[in-house]
Amino acid sequence: MEGGFHEYSLDKTTGKNPTGGLAPNGQGALYGTTSTGGKHGAGTIFQIDRSGYLDVLYNFAGYPDGSYPIGGLTIGLDGRLYGATEDGGTYGMGTIFVVDQQGTETILHNFAGISDGAYPFA
Repeated sequence: MEGGFHEYSLDKTTGKNPTGGLAPNGQGALYGTTSTGGKHGAGTIFQIDRSGYLDVLYNFAGYPDGSYPIGGLTIGLDGRLYGATEDGGTYGMGTIFVVDQQGTETILHNFAGISDGAYPFA
């Protein structure tokens, strides 16, 4: 495909069921999430470049880092990727996370239920 992205099929290792939209970084790469699959079966964050090369930046494990990221990602002014997981985390009710370009995840918030909500999906 001239000037665009090549077709790429996700599989069990790279992640399955991409759910959120893709976030462009302004330099030709796209970032996205899969809601399942990856090393632990709990979803992934991936990057795909213009040549069609796909790299998994992060594999969700469920506890304590979250699982099933079904919304898209937002690229912050700092270049990091922000998003939410529908499940997992400290209380099993989802997380808000940030992942840097090296694939290091930091949990910004663990949802606990009644006091602050649960199971975000956007």
